[in-house]
Amino acid sequence: MTHTSKSYPVPEAFAAQANLTPEKYREMYAASIADPEAFWGEQGKRLDWMVPYTQVKDVSWETGDLHVRWYHDGVLNVSANCLDR
Repeated sequence: MTHTSKSYPVPEAFAAQANLTPEKYREMYAASIADPEAFWGEQGKRLDWMVPYTQVKDVSWETGDLHVRWYHDGVLNVSANCLDR
């Protein structure tokens, strides 16, 4: 069985409206890998919080207490952030 992959260029007019360039994406990705807590802390500030978070990340790998929580003590309204802006 052969697999053929096709690639289609993004039209320039569409690319011109993008909020992120490929270079900026790579820069942000590198920052997210180098220091995830600082990166996601900055991203969290871009949202409108009803109750602001005090801790970006809470992780435990302990048996009986396995959890990964992001902004777990904050409260936000998804509709307000995604639709109403």
